[in-house]
Amino acid sequence: MDYATSTGTGAPSQAPNTFSVSGQSSSNPVDAAVNSINKNLDESSLFNDVTHSELRDINNTLKNLTPDQANQVISRLSDETLNKWAGEINSNGIFGTGGLTADERTELFSHLASGKNAK
Repeated sequence: MDYATSTGTGAPSQAPNTFSVSGQSSSNPVDAAVNSINKNLDESSLFNDVTHSELRDINNTLKNLTPDQANQVISRLSDETLNKWAGEINSNGIFGTGGLTADERTELFSHLASGKNAK
């Protein structure tokens, strides 16, 4: 019997021990976070600049992880992705693109620093 039918609703539902990040589900929160961050930083199509909302999604994704998981996510991002993310955080984009406010940057860096001793 599958999980959806065992709930008695007959409707699909999220299985136990899964983690959802920005509409994606994964039994591994680190994998889900890496995928979500890569997707949010993707500018491969025309007129697809990274938006302020996408940067906030990245912040929220990391905030929902333990410090150890956040460290694992950062270690699995490519140098290119990390450089892209750093550039976008400080971007002065127009029309809602890019950049985080000073408070959002402080919150992000504080969260990342909280796990600096985690292994």
